[in-house]
Amino acid sequence: MKFDGSKTGEHFILGFHGKTVPDWLRDYANQFSLGGVIFFDYYCQTKRYENNIYDIEQVTALCEEIHELNGTPLVFVDQEGGKVRRLKESKGFKNYPSQKLFNTLSRQEKLDFARASFTELQRLGVDFNLAPVVDLDLNRGNSDIGKVERSYSAHSSDVQENVKLVGQVAKEVGVQLCLKHYPGVGGASKNTHEELIDLTDSYTEKQEDLFHELVSVVPGLAILVSHGIMNNWEPGIPASVSRTAISRIRTRNEEVLCITDDIHMEGLQRAVASEEATLHALDAGIDLVLIGNNMRNEESSCIGFVESVIKKAEASTGFAAILDASSNRIRLRKQKAQANRTM
Repeated sequence: MKFDGSKTGEHFILGFHGKTVPDWLRDYANQFSLGGVIFFDYYCQTKRYENNIYDIEQVTALCEEIHELNGTPLVFVDQEGGKVRRLKESKGFKNYPSQKLFNTLSRQEKLDFARASFTELQRLGVDFNLAPVVDLDLNRGNSDIGKVERSYSAHSSDVQENVKLVGQVAKEVGVQLCLKHYPGVGGASKNTHEELIDLTDSYTEKQEDLFHELVSVVPGLAILVSHGIMNNWEPGIPASVSRTAISRIRTRNEEVLCITDDIHMEGLQRAVASEEATLHALDAGIDLVLIGNNMRNEESSCIGFVESVIKKAEASTGFAAILDASSNRIRLRKQKAQANRTM
């Protein structure tokens, strides 16, 4: 049976430059459907805060515009709190403290902040918050986690308590969440945005177990997979494109939605270029490949990436079967998002 490539775009989360949907993204969705879109406020190409986010009214209208595209794409945003917060107070959005500060608050204060922020996301039309971070704070000098207060704590019990709380609030207000960054980058000495990182020596079983234990308590049942390398799993292969890494997730919970970290990060690009990375990631069992088009601009190449996936699926029934199973997981999140938008 010939592979039907008309829905292959469902396996991608794409970023774009601008405050309205560009023609290339509309054409992409019309031709291949679309899994999701991610928003950024900062644009790395110009080093200015001039990307997808202007104010509440504009973001609301943009979410509506995206949901009208073929495939009813999901809208994703990184709203962890603190410095990693695309929707900022300066643009009229709710305040949300860093995860480190959040951990020090009273339970009622935590509930108040989480309800205010997540309710705002739901009203804007954002379907998925790429948070919380469940990386343990194992290296305070880590420029990607410890230094910027993205970790709740170095203690598993603190992470468990906070994730369960925000998971419950998100479920109540109708926003899906995604744990990150599997299998845990909090102990790393380098930053995947900038270079290849080896997690082999900083890995702990306790850290990996947090992902498996907590993914079922967050609406979305999703894990974002880092580009960190685990040499004792697959030597030299980033987790985001590692069959071994993804199978460790699937073995514990087959229905987890697996999302790559942005494939434009140097932690992956220095190992493998975008098109090959896409094919490796999907073949490994990733459901959604995230291409931010922010750190790099490959907007004009995205259709070519989909065409390469279709070509591989036409040549390999095994690969086509992997995509089929993945499509079911994506469909369930889209159905949930549509229900949430009516709350």
